[in-house]
Amino acid sequence: MSRDQRRDAILCAAERLLAHYGYDKTTVADIAREANVGVGSVYLEFPSKGAIVAELSLRRYATLLEAMAEAAEAQNTLAASLEALFDERRLGFRRINAEGQHGGDLLSCRCAAVHEVRRRFRDDELALLKRVVGDSGPEAPSPGDLAALLLKLHDTLCLEVTDLEANESLAQWRLALALIMRGVIPA
Repeated sequence: MSRDQRRDAILCAAERLLAHYGYDKTTVADIAREANVGVGSVYLEFPSKGAIVAELSLRRYATLLEAMAEAAEAQNTLAASLEALFDERRLGFRRINAEGQHGGDLLSCRCAAVHEVRRRFRDDELALLKRVVGDSGPEAPSPGDLAALLLKLHDTLCLEVTDLEANESLAQWRLALALIMRGVIPA
């Protein structure tokens, strides 16, 4: 088995185990056994379980950020770009959370390395939003302030809601976005 194959086997095994058992109950020994490699081989590729989880988390965040950018770029107005970007963001997080009983652990768990990946994603996400909103004119808030506000509103209204609240929260998000766009886009 080549080094690349071994690394891929470890990541695939970790992905399966983490989705089923979660971060806390999955050990490096479990990952090694599932990947059909020795524990020492796992440590040759990754210094810790946290590094494995961080790699898987980084891949998901990168895929999500790319999908958000593509959704925004496919639109021809600022309002449509933002709506598409945030729709993809919301659906992307839901897809990841649905990847097994503990799918969300790859985005948010007690692992410090995952928290660092999340922080970098947030920085990249803000940079993407700043590019999308651009400079909307002298009366508009700065692109950075507007990007931060949009993320905060979206997180508050859409990400931590139950299925029963989803339609109402989504309607509130769309209303907030429309009101913000009315103030940002010159008439």
